[in-house]
Amino acid sequence: MEREDDQNQIVKKQTFEGVEDSSMYRTLAALVDSGKLRPEDSLLIVFGGEFDRMVTSLLGFTNITLSNVSSIVGDSHFDARKIPYPDGSFDHVLAHAGIHHCSRPHQAVCEMYRVALKSVMFFEAQDSWVMRLAVKLRLTVDYELAAVLGHGLQRGGVDDLPIPNYIYRWTRREVEKLVRTLDPAHVPFICISTEWDFTWKRVRDRLQRTVLRLMPPWLMKWICWAFVSLFNLLLSRYGNIFFVRIEKRGVEQPWMKCGVFVPPSDMAVTPFDPGAEVA
Repeated sequence: MEREDDQNQIVKKQTFEGVEDSSMYRTLAALVDSGKLRPEDSLLIVFGGEFDRMVTSLLGFTNITLSNVSSIVGDSHFDARKIPYPDGSFDHVLAHAGIHHCSRPHQAVCEMYRVALKSVMFFEAQDSWVMRLAVKLRLTVDYELAAVLGHGLQRGGVDDLPIPNYIYRWTRREVEKLVRTLDPAHVPFICISTEWDFTWKRVRDRLQRTVLRLMPPWLMKWICWAFVSLFNLLLSRYGNIFFVRIEKRGVEQPWMKCGVFVPPSDMAVTPFDPGAEVA
């Protein structure tokens, strides 16, 4: 029995290898440490996959609904553009690198906001001049052909169809305008962080293909870690990873009271004349 448990631990360790270095794990772990996320909170993951399950499992989340439009992935299956749950059904709603597969990304975020009680979170790509330049230089792509090729030309594209999806990239201002338009009665609380999606281990793996592989492992690790840290310190604002957290604190706008518009005292109210509207 002990040997079986040891083997299970080895398999689990191999399965989780590299997860802790991911942007998703580090970001959610920081929120858990700060108390903004609690492992017992109800969490709906849309566009979910096994990587999302590994991350949340490693962080100790126990009340998770992993969903995907595909019937072969996740525990629940539906289109994120029309989530089949009542308003405020989950404490938090999360999407990791999936909204750009949706043909109506804003509608998906609106639905996530509707069914969330406390917060909405999503990881996507950022739209910046650096990323647009990278596309022009063919350092990255704007259509995900590989996603469909990787699923035997059967699925993996826009709305999980065998049609390569356009990679919709976001800006800070765009998120703010969307939230203000979606919920004009409440003050928006939006937290956004950006970074480049590479780790010191990925840099090390590249260097190990060169003559630099001859340097001591501890020195290579330090150099790679220092390079990535400095790069993100100086240029993280333009990073491709774009994490958004929208908090639903329920704080009303100054002109709202218990869900009703209360005009400021210095503003005149024009009497409503139905006849004038018809004319």
